[in-house]
Amino acid sequence: MSHFIYYSVCDDKIFIDRSPDGFVIDVFDSQGNKLYEIEKDYEKLKVTPDHKKEIINRFKEDPNIKSASQQVGGWEETQKLFTMNFPPIYPAIQELVITGKKIYIQTFKLKENKSEYVVMDLKGNIINRVYLPRFENTPMMSKILGAKLHTIYNDKLYYLMENEDEEEWELHMEEIK
Repeated sequence: MSHFIYYSVCDDKIFIDRSPDGFVIDVFDSQGNKLYEIEKDYEKLKVTPDHKKEIINRFKEDPNIKSASQQVGGWEETQKLFTMNFPPIYPAIQELVITGKKIYIQTFKLKENKSEYVVMDLKGNIINRVYLPRFENTPMMSKILGAKLHTIYNDKLYYLMENEDEEEWELHMEEIK
């Protein structure tokens, strides 16, 4: 499981996720000078055998990977081509988004199959913790290539969800309170 570095720009400041080191965000000015660091305590979540199985199944069932697997003789043959390594614990930050002068940090913590988001002001003071929909329907190859089917704007989560019955994509919105 690799980690993607997330960054965002707001008020001529650059916010960079440093979650391999914990729940840490470095803040720089527009010239690259470090202004301050946001660091929070967080619950370290273990990567369990069930989590590994879920991740492997998402790869296995991804339409693009499934198609490629069939060309080399199926999933068993595909698995021989690469090694999947999992860390003992999840990174502290899954995704960082800054909008409306608020920092939204998606963690790996789940509750009732929803993802935890820590909402902070630009100095790192926690405003709220909310649970929002997971986006496990994003094709795995799309995720690997950086595609997102969701965004946050004006305290609202917007996301695309495939309606498999109608074979079309639907736009959904959920207020973040």
